[in-house]
Amino acid sequence: DLRGGIGQSLLGMRVLVADCSSFSMSDTPDLRRHFGLIRARGAKAGVSYPVAKLVGLMDAATGLFVQLLAAPLYTHDLRHTLCAHAMLRSGDLLLGDRAYCSFAHIALLNLRGVFCCFRLHQRRKAQSPGMQRWRRGPKAPAWLSSQQWLALPQWLDVRIVCYTVAQRGFRTR
Repeated sequence: DLRGGIGQSLLGMRVLVADCSSFSMSDTPDLRRHFGLIRARGAKAGVSYPVAKLVGLMDAATGLFVQLLAAPLYTHDLRHTLCAHAMLRSGDLLLGDRAYCSFAHIALLNLRGVFCCFRLHQRRKAQSPGMQRWRRGPKAPAWLSSQQWLALPQWLDVRIVCYTVAQRGFRTR
């Protein structure tokens, strides 16, 4: 049934959305140690509060979070999103922003049989829509061990899709 709508099943596929946000909390020594203080210009010791990153995995059909994790603010989204991979099943579709668009993350999802759709990372340039072959780089990202990195395939075939948003006040590409 292809009636449309992101929340509805597309050929039986479960659609999940990964994203991060932040929140502040009580100012206690333990929370300061674990989560840290915000590094904003003008922030003063004894005045600011600990701030954490909230890593969420949401079911698009129900709007319910299937997993929420609290992590230190100044860590990459993918370092903690890997913990949510256990919630993903073969045949699922994971949506996310450009923070999730890396060779390693896409390769790990492929190994689990999970499809993905992410905005292209700003360091990757797509000359035109269509298939591209990405090679595994020489160095593992900080959030992945060297052993995990070497276990990934040498290359991935990815499909680049381009679209234009004509609605005023929204991103155009």
